[in-house]
Amino acid sequence: MAYNREFARKLCTASEFELFAASMADQIGGLTKARLASKIQRTRKLRDKNQDLFRRQQLATRKRSGSKGGKTGVANARTEQKAKLFGEVLTRFEKRLAEIEKGEKREAERAAAKAAREKRMASSAIPKPAVKKNATGGAAKAGFVSADARAAQRERQIKKSGKQAIQGHAAARTRRSQGKRDSR
Repeated sequence: MAYNREFARKLCTASEFELFAASMADQIGGLTKARLASKIQRTRKLRDKNQDLFRRQQLATRKRSGSKGGKTGVANARTEQKAKLFGEVLTRFEKRLAEIEKGEKREAERAAAKAAREKRMASSAIPKPAVKKNATGGAAKAGFVSADARAAQRERQIKKSGKQAIQGHAAARTRRSQGKRDSR
């Protein structure tokens, strides 16, 4: 049975009702993970307290009246309802905490994937040739880097990374190199 605010207000003390109200949909979304953890701990204590109290009252009623429900049949109903109410509140808090942790895990996985992707891109990039200085100390125009030099550089990078090189056709490489030279 889902308890509403009016019933909970009649059943609980002011501090217990604040805990109940914090578990409602309009307020539970604004709780941080730390606040949620403290509310879970407090709710669990209240639930356990009321469950234990109900059991003790039930045993005392059995002993006194000789029946489970007492003379009227509704003895200890308030304590039992309170225990169930805090059980529901605890369920809502735990569900919200699980959602927050799932979101954090998803964000951590995304960040790790992004870092791995950036690392792969950085390791696969061929560094540009350095600008050589001439005898006068000024920067000389970067010389033409042959396709063979680039291929050798790429092979060294692949060997260093431990990955297997994928061999392309030499004719295609020659055509690409020629196209680059022609476009200059």
